Amino acid sequence: MYEEARRLYLVESAEARDYAMGEVDIKRYSYTDGPRVAGASREYVKENASGDEDSEEADMFGVPWYDMVEVDFEDLMGINRDICGWIYFENEKISYPLLYSKDNMNYLRTAYDGRSARSGSIFLDGGCEMDLTGRNSIIYGHNMRDLSMFGRLRYYRTKKDYYEDHQYFQILNEDHKYRYRIFAFYTVSAEDDQGPFVRNFDSKKEFDSFIQDSINRSLTDTDVEVGTSDHLVTLSTCVNDDSKRFVVQAVLVDMD
Repeated sequence: MYEEARRLYLVESAEARDYAMGEVDIKRYSYTDGPRVAGASREYVKENASGDEDSEEADMFGVPWYDMVEVDFEDLMGINRDICGWIYFENEKISYPLLYSKDNMNYLRTAYDGRSARSGSIFLDGGCEMDLTGRNSIIYGHNMRDLSMFGRLRYYRTKKDYYEDHQYFQILNEDHKYRYRIFAFYTVSAEDDQGPFVRNFDSKKEFDSFIQDSINRSLTDTDVEVGTSDHLVTLSTCVNDDSKRFVVQAVLVDMD
């Protein structure tokens, strides 16, 4: 089941291309656009434009990372109980509901509100722990031509200095906010079951080997420290070659 999902989850969407041209119902698709969140998501997400400028944890605009965004999960989960969180990139237009189902096929072609959508949803692998307590949590998203969903992840491989200003993203749920720092990104075979798609590890030695392999594969030496007690997230999207995937891997560095 998981292998079939991995092969299928990134067929580019004609609906999303129409949306980019202003030809699709804005109420249905607007949560993929805007400053980072727009349209329907304005009901559920608030971005904060100011904060404590003296804080060591503040971003370039003076906002501490844990105050950058607030999500109304009570109302969101009233729409769909499969919404387990929200993924939010700092300093980038990636901001979406995170879906979770034991069946990885469910959200390949289904939007967060349950409507049919070829662009699908951002979703957590069904074999992972919903609370992200596993060693490597895998999240899938479509690589859209209009740069929505995980379309902007391509910049890590196509723009030389992109990583420098785009190192962090957050995953929020009802109880916590988690901040991750990206430490590796690279292209891999979609059939590479021993690569970044491994979820569980039998020993610290095995996990350390996994970490070092990811670091060695990375297109950029990020110099981010990762250890065997850490928790990782692997974001996976496709490239033009259907036999390959592009992955962005990050380590949990803070929580609130």
